[in-house]
Amino acid sequence: MVTDDAPQRVCESCGLGVVLYCARESAPRPDAPFLIVTTDLRVTGASHAAERLFSDTFELIGRPLLDVVRGDGALPRQVARAAMGSNRAATVWVRTEEHGRPFRARIVACGDPPAALVVLS
Repeated sequence: MVTDDAPQRVCESCGLGVVLYCARESAPRPDAPFLIVTTDLRVTGASHAAERLFSDTFELIGRPLLDVVRGDGALPRQVARAAMGSNRAATVWVRTEEHGRPFRARIVACGDPPAALVVLS
């Protein structure tokens, strides 16, 4: 859900979801798979929709991003930049497995605390 006023950091409906802040135009569609990645390039969160691409989102947590997706050589730099709060959005191509289908990854800053939001489409 996109909102300008989030009164708490967790979802009011389920008590489990995490409220993220990012530019409105960068917010993923409700059914979009996305990953939350820190400056050390570790996955710290994943959307429910990511389960369609990865077998278990809980197995993603704590893993290095480059073990989860393969792609453009600029990926690590773009993710680290966004995770440090850069307002500049980036788009790169990634694959979820060595010879899997390519996905466009939109990388933007989110927070709080700061992280990169990697939205796959």
